[in-house]
Amino acid sequence: MGLGQPVEKTIAQSRADAVAALRGFVLKYRNDQQVPTLQEYLRNLERETAEAAYAQAVFYDRNRHDRAAAIAAYRDFQRRYPDAPQAREAAARLKILERGVLPAPQQGAPHENVR
Repeated sequence: MGLGQPVEKTIAQSRADAVAALRGFVLKYRNDQQVPTLQEYLRNLERETAEAAYAQAVFYDRNRHDRAAAIAAYRDFQRRYPDAPQAREAAARLKILERGVLPAPQQGAPHENVR
């Protein structure tokens, strides 16, 4: 992590490191009394990680109007989080962006309305 690196990258990497550490502990110490609590932490971190990845794709799509970056981010989101609640919205928006026929959604529109 160097100077000038975006803070979001640092947060994302820290979150990924925490997920890996929790998964490793849970696998290695399955009978530990803390495992149920750690599994809850793990679920929350995984949910937050998926939400952040989706928010990044939406940012490229709506705020930056960077079609190529948005397509790459939505594809990455689909690959990494196929079962996330936002997966259907990401797939729908990706189809539109790949066709290149409709303009980007209005800035500030809730992500549920992205089509």
